[in-house]
Amino acid sequence: MGIAGVLIQIGGLLIVLAILIDIYLTVLHGGKISLISGPYIRLIWWIFCRVSELVPRRRNRILSYAGPTLIPAIINMWAVMLSIGFALIFLPTMGIHIVAASGDTTPTGFWPALYFSMMSLVTLGAGDLVSNNNLYRIFDVLGAFAGFSVLTAAISYLMSIYSALTRHRSFALALQHATGDKGTSIDLITKLGAGGDFTISQSTMGTFATELISLIEAHHTYTVLRYFRPHGNAYALPRIAFIVLDTASLIRTALDQERYYSLVQSTSIAQLWGGGMQMVKELGEVLSDDDIDENRPHDEEREQFWREHFATAIDRFRVEGIGVTDSPDEAADHYIELRRQWHPYLAAFSKHLMYDERAIHPGESD
Repeated sequence: MGIAGVLIQIGGLLIVLAILIDIYLTVLHGGKISLISGPYIRLIWWIFCRVSELVPRRRNRILSYAGPTLIPAIINMWAVMLSIGFALIFLPTMGIHIVAASGDTTPTGFWPALYFSMMSLVTLGAGDLVSNNNLYRIFDVLGAFAGFSVLTAAISYLMSIYSALTRHRSFALALQHATGDKGTSIDLITKLGAGGDFTISQSTMGTFATELISLIEAHHTYTVLRYFRPHGNAYALPRIAFIVLDTASLIRTALDQERYYSLVQSTSIAQLWGGGMQMVKELGEVLSDDDIDENRPHDEEREQFWREHFATAIDRFRVEGIGVTDSPDEAADHYIELRRQWHPYLAAFSKHLMYDERAIHPGESD
């Protein structure tokens, strides 16, 4: 077979091992560690982004197809690369240990090897080429086992992804409807504390906090979920993060801290804040192409918009009978400090996912 044939087989074996490791990391292990799928996903997303830039009016529609496209693309990539890997293992032995079942002249070259490899992955020796060597019979069986494993992993991956996606959409809609379909944190707080009483609605916030934690875990485990960009701003992951974090920030600053002490210090608000911060930091750091510096110079013009947003919240809460802070200027400064903590990360992954700022926080002037 020669040294060249051995090197080809080693290359094929490395490809097979790389794909099997990638399947393990993607489907079974989860998280942001990925050998091949991660760069592959980002490449496909980049292509969708470039295409969407050519048709700006259809940008949201085009990007909404990215997520559903990624799943079959990943599964097909696994299948194709496994086929190529096993083909390289069989290639040097075509006509020697891989022969025609009928006794005719055995075709040689890459394409017959690829054909035999694919037959091994989807069946078990049910083709017109067979192995006459025990070692390659084992590789034939391993190919069939790998093919079955990929199919099983693909089904499991698909079910897990769409189960998590369904929960994402359900949570997004629940949050949207809780704001009176306005999509703003101010409207959410006024609905939850109508008449100044948050007692009953604390259980609702607890439910939101639980759903947020589930959403974060799903996106941590299945990184491809980050690139599902459903058509409709209500489903946008950055909008969910904004509503959650701005709601927690306003409750911690704009409300009467003594009157609503049990709410401000509740587990639900702590989970909303902690979960929201975890979400924007993880996604901001992973998805952004630029380093995020929390200590960079403040944007005074933007922070003026935030201050106006805070003042609007105070006025709305008063109208709705919700007790507000008796030190609005000091509370506004505190609100700005809180917002500085999460805005850079939110802006980073919103930009990466190509969302317009007005779609993320429609209730603000900026």
